[in-house]
Amino acid sequence: MYGTRDAVLPVIAALAVFWTGCARAPLAPLVPVERPQKRESIPPRKPTWGPEAEGLQCRLRATKRVWQRGEPPTFKVDLRNRGSRIFAFATSNAVPSYRVILNGRDYPVSNPPTTEATIKPLAPGGEFSNLPISLPPRVHTSLASGPHTIQIGFSFEGVEVVSNPVGIEIARGP
Repeated sequence: MYGTRDAVLPVIAALAVFWTGCARAPLAPLVPVERPQKRESIPPRKPTWGPEAEGLQCRLRATKRVWQRGEPPTFKVDLRNRGSRIFAFATSNAVPSYRVILNGRDYPVSNPPTTEATIKPLAPGGEFSNLPISLPPRVHTSLASGPHTIQIGFSFEGVEVVSNPVGIEIARGP
């Protein structure tokens, strides 16, 4: 006669045969997939300030990332004074003379003198924000399709202050 011990062994053997038949093949490891995004929908990184020059700093922000060919790119400029000296800033309907650095190449720009300008002090701890600026025609008409890096430089009382580099893109034309 068979005892309990003898009956357990055939049951375990039968379960082992049937259990392995139900096993799944191992799954492949998951790999994250990046979804392509439209370039226009990529949020711009938070703009940083350019290098400090005697306490002055400049920050450039593009008003949009992608421009159509022939369209003049526009920007907002912020200026701040973290030094101890007071600088004179002439405000008018045009930003004072500046230079554009496009893809590492320097383009001096001089605005015609204005008779109506107000001199405001850029005192220590002071800041001027959201000053509008656009690329001059001779610069923006030379922009080919593709990515470009732009910086703006100003001269205040002999102190040259240059903005952070900003990336823009000129769309491919039809």
